[in-house]
Amino acid sequence: MEVKSMTSPKDTFTAVLTRDEDGVFIIRCPALPGCHSYGRTKREALNNIREHRDLWALIVRCISTL
Repeated sequence: MEVKSMTSPKDTFTAVLTRDEDGVFIIRCPALPGCHSYGRTKREALNNIREHRDLWALIVRCISTL
């Protein structure tokens, strides 16, 4: 699924959403190593991955300036 960024709505990224045996939604961004999250609802998982993806991008930008 394509997901819009929280900080830049024109920026989208691909995320994979699944559900575990307890009904929790697991979401990950295959293109971004270590970028994954979860939520009790689909909406919560999507909001969490948007935040994590934006933080992931910020960390990469900070590291690249060192």
